[in-house]
Amino acid sequence: MDRASIPSPGDMDHLSSAERKAKRKDDRGRRVGTKVRDYERMCGSGPDRLAETLIARHNVRMKNTEKLPDGFRFEAILFLAPIAILDIAHRKLNLTLDRAPSAYYGKWPHDLGWGVDSCVAATRLLLAGQVVAAATIARQQLERWTAVMAPVVGVEQHPSEKVEDFIARAWTAYAERMPNPGAPPESSNIEGDADPTTAQDIEGDDSSASTEEPTAPHKHVVLANGREVCPAVVYGVLSEIMHARLFEEAMWWESAALLSRFDVPSVVYGAVDCIADALSLSLTQIQYMTAAGLYRQGDPEDAVTLIASINLAVRPSADVACEEPPDDALPYSASFVLPRLPTVMPLSPDEGLLPVFVRYLDDQRSTYESLAWNHRPAGRLYRDDELATLAFGAHRQASASFALRALAAERDELGDDFNIDSVASRGTNYIVVAELAALAALWTRNGPLLPAASTPLALVSSTLRSAYWLWLEDDDRAMASLRCTLEQIARSRVHRTKPEKAQRLEKSVHNKPQRWIETAGWSRLSAWNRVLGAYAHAHKKPNWEGARELLKDLQLDAHEPYALQRARGDALNVVTTLVAHESISILALFSQKVAATAAELLENHSGLDMTREWMDALMSNALAHRKTPITEQD
Repeated sequence: MDRASIPSPGDMDHLSSAERKAKRKDDRGRRVGTKVRDYERMCGSGPDRLAETLIARHNVRMKNTEKLPDGFRFEAILFLAPIAILDIAHRKLNLTLDRAPSAYYGKWPHDLGWGVDSCVAATRLLLAGQVVAAATIARQQLERWTAVMAPVVGVEQHPSEKVEDFIARAWTAYAERMPNPGAPPESSNIEGDADPTTAQDIEGDDSSASTEEPTAPHKHVVLANGREVCPAVVYGVLSEIMHARLFEEAMWWESAALLSRFDVPSVVYGAVDCIADALSLSLTQIQYMTAAGLYRQGDPEDAVTLIASINLAVRPSADVACEEPPDDALPYSASFVLPRLPTVMPLSPDEGLLPVFVRYLDDQRSTYESLAWNHRPAGRLYRDDELATLAFGAHRQASASFALRALAAERDELGDDFNIDSVASRGTNYIVVAELAALAALWTRNGPLLPAASTPLALVSSTLRSAYWLWLEDDDRAMASLRCTLEQIARSRVHRTKPEKAQRLEKSVHNKPQRWIETAGWSRLSAWNRVLGAYAHAHKKPNWEGARELLKDLQLDAHEPYALQRARGDALNVVTTLVAHESISILALFSQKVAATAAELLENHSGLDMTREWMDALMSNALAHRKTPITEQD
């Protein structure tokens, strides 16, 4: 499939012939309407035209990420302001930005860096409108840092206690023990056993999460922005987002409406607030744990200073400055300073890793790191929106740098077999299939058939896109995103093939993901649901290495060289293929011509195996591993 990606910045006079060709294809694709008749007319020109039209939709969405309302992007970024202080503190614990941003070690103090990087990863997805994957990471972090905090404040989960009730008790104990905003830092206990290795497991079933306040007496937490939140409710809302039961319009907006800035659903802001609240709670605990680390290594003054920073209110106003800037300083912007497109783009060789974008990220990191040496690049202090944006850009540069190092290592390892174009080619497959799911969401919503499948399909499109982006960065949370994809494509399939059963399942209060998968006729995929679900949580010690071993065994070529290294990429291919089959089946209800063209496109011009034989082999192999445990790794 020929990829017509977004050309590099510059006018037509400065574009190469390849970029000119890509732009012509992109322009042609954008002119195609969204109705069934528009696609039928376009498909008369063959599968290549369908591919360029779907890729053009992807390009429009990418361009729109930088045009979103300032209020949306501001709420998605401002809570990151504390990481500037954390980065300085982490250097004293030998945690630099040159670490692998997505790596989870489960060891002190690496957990602290991973927690910060996770907040950045979730923010990046938020800025791209991908609220489900952002909610997945935010919930995972809330679990992790609640589990770390609980033994410090003397709370243990009771047998059979609901997750939300345990979270409410743990954060109530925190609120009673730790200082309220404005209280002196001396009241903080930074000598306690604040260590992620002492965290306890959290037991529970997220399929029955509640968004109601716990009935038992409990306290709320006041964040630095002054917002009072109930952590238990935040957890429940995040779970509902992941199961497409709340803020559905946000998923539709990203997948089908392409992040149009002219029609932003009001619920989008609610989703952003909830995710930001969860990440703010996590950052609060990361600050406390970092302070404990500083105290342990003999830096009590730095520890107390860090604790005091937790209580500092954010400075959201564009006119806030804590000193009169000198005459030669850069003036404060009259509007918010917010991240640019290069900080959000997928880190593929033909998009986010293009030299022009990498140079921008390098500049962001250089400016940010100069602040650690008390330099003032602007000749004055920064506002919180400026500082958060710089910190975000610097962390995204670290991700890009890691991705480039990984590509170089793969080139050295594979030698002549290395083909950088194959990465872009695989990306095109994922983009096209995600856009087919979005098109199915669009037609089911606006047409007479399967309206109940529209929301699941919108989530499928969004989470498949997120999984691809996270996979590019070697982030295990790609698998957590795929867990959401698998559940919702099964849900869509049930609505198509068994509408009466679908209605009964929709009314069920305690509806687990496995129920949709079984009812869809995919009960043999239970091992896939189990292993992907293992990545969705981060309790005391997530067994992600063991999960990858099972992913390897689930491959049809599990005994091939590099099978373990390719396990997550194979999982992405498997779920993408399932999405492709079901999306085409739903499109066929509206147009046999469009469905046939899409099938021809994927069968003859992609790296996906769309054959019946492959599907049978997948099901049989998965059935053989239905009871294979996820074993602990040394």
